[in-house]
Amino acid sequence: KDEMVFIMYHQINELLFKMILWEMDQVSHDEAISTKKFTKHLDRISHYFDMLSNSFTIMGDGMDVDQYMKFRDTLTPASGFQSAQYRKIEFASTELINLIDYR
Repeated sequence: KDEMVFIMYHQINELLFKMILWEMDQVSHDEAISTKKFTKHLDRISHYFDMLSNSFTIMGDGMDVDQYMKFRDTLTPASGFQSAQYRKIEFASTELINLIDYR
């Protein structure tokens, strides 16, 4: 069934989030980081985000729309923004004031 594609796709995303967090940790805990090391980790982070962005075609090509909607509807109101690791990346990437919705 196509729901296995959905499940594995999201597991892969979580692994990439974990890799991003690990790279961020390497940079943030090195007080005397060299430009070369910083650039190496930043390049890796950028590459992981590229992988995430490019992976959306997996969902588009890997699942029939009807199967996706049937499976996705069972998860309502959940969203990808509820990933704890995604939120950690978001918190580590900006000042908290930028994450506040003023509406």
